Amino acid sequence: MNFEINNAVFNKFPKLESKNLLFSEITNTHAESFFKMRSDTEVVKYMDTFPHKSIEQTIKLIELYQQSFLEHNAINWFILKKTQRNLLGMLVFGECFENIAERKLDTHLVENIGARESCRKHFQ
Repeated sequence: MNFEINNAVFNKFPKLESKNLLFSEITNTHAESFFKMRSDTEVVKYMDTFPHKSIEQTIKLIELYQQSFLEHNAINWFILKKTQRNLLGMLVFGECFENIAERKLDTHLVENIGARESCRKHFQ
């Protein structure tokens, strides 16, 4: 399927929210929580990545996500609880791989991928 995205969505980072969740621009503010998620082997085994070994590796990934927005390739949000502002996961809209032409909506909710107990110890 071939389709085109309206690049106006990249003029300003879109702010989204629901009744209980905030969809926040990915920044280093939550780098430590994101590192805990990305370095937890019980969480990562359900993802298409290897566990992070250092916070620096996570920060580089955050920078990659920020760059992908600036280059109009993807929009990446952290999913936060409104009340506590703790990281629950992320929402991705964009190309997953350079060789895939289609845009894709992909959600990583760490509490709903079978690693609930492991995530709770990190994100409570």
